[in-house]
Amino acid sequence: MGYLFTNNAVGVLAGSYSASATAITMGAGQGALFPSPGLGEWFAATIVDVSNNKEIVLCTGRTADTLTVMRGQEGTAARALAAGERIEHRLTAAALISLRDGAIDGSRLVDGSITGAKLATQTITANKLAANSVGTFQLAEGAVTAPKLASGAAALNLGFTPVQQGGGPGMTGERIILGWTAQGKISAYIEGFNYGFLLAEQNNGTVGSAGRRGIPINVQNNDYVLGLTDAGGAILHSDATNRIYYLPDVSVPFENGSWVKIINRSAFVTLIPMGGMSLIYTPSGLTGARIMGAPDQCIVERVDETTWWVHGGALA
Repeated sequence: MGYLFTNNAVGVLAGSYSASATAITMGAGQGALFPSPGLGEWFAATIVDVSNNKEIVLCTGRTADTLTVMRGQEGTAARALAAGERIEHRLTAAALISLRDGAIDGSRLVDGSITGAKLATQTITANKLAANSVGTFQLAEGAVTAPKLASGAAALNLGFTPVQQGGGPGMTGERIILGWTAQGKISAYIEGFNYGFLLAEQNNGTVGSAGRRGIPINVQNNDYVLGLTDAGGAILHSDATNRIYYLPDVSVPFENGSWVKIINRSAFVTLIPMGGMSLIYTPSGLTGARIMGAPDQCIVERVDETTWWVHGGALA
């Protein structure tokens, strides 16, 4: 496609032609010296008379010795042509400019011929690439890194608007991974910690039912210190051995108002506050450790930085 070239193509006009003629015939057999343009191809020729008057024409087709031409190209004027004038396939400024500025036909490049050493620094920019010219199969694994991408370049090519991860007040840089699980639910995973299923209307009932969903139960048949992940859930004791559940101090940063349900199915569970914390049994106002028999349940609530409340159940 584009400009065609050949060497030593010279002929003479077989007749005279007006300035508007677009079919020019050369001497017998001379046409074979010139290129034969196909669809979308052409070559330049210069016609010169005995007084050195020149006209550049663009040849878009050739049949034997007859050229189909566009007259008066590259700043020259179309003129009447006389028999015997020379016509030469010359290299012109427009042909050279097209080579300098035109797109490179991929069919003319040997696979692997373009290497980093062949390119000047920063020669390839977005404006230099044709649409869809670079596919994933042309990129080595790991070759495109963040420093190689202009700001927003990746997002523009996604076909959708991504959610920004982190960067807000108080946010850290951990990765957030959302995925579809085998249970048919959406799950959240943040840098090594599984946050479990997310509430969604389609797979967990309506949003309005969130407060009526079951709470997670942490089975603890050992002495145990309540942790942050227990907030809003339940701890279950079910074996025949008496156990102690410790209510932590401020070293475990429960939010004020956080609560945990304690369920005892067997033996006894003793609730003991740690590190100078107070445990108040409501509504009696009694303080100190409490013992819960079985079967029974109660709720412990972190009231402030120094106090836990416990209510419900027949606690000693």
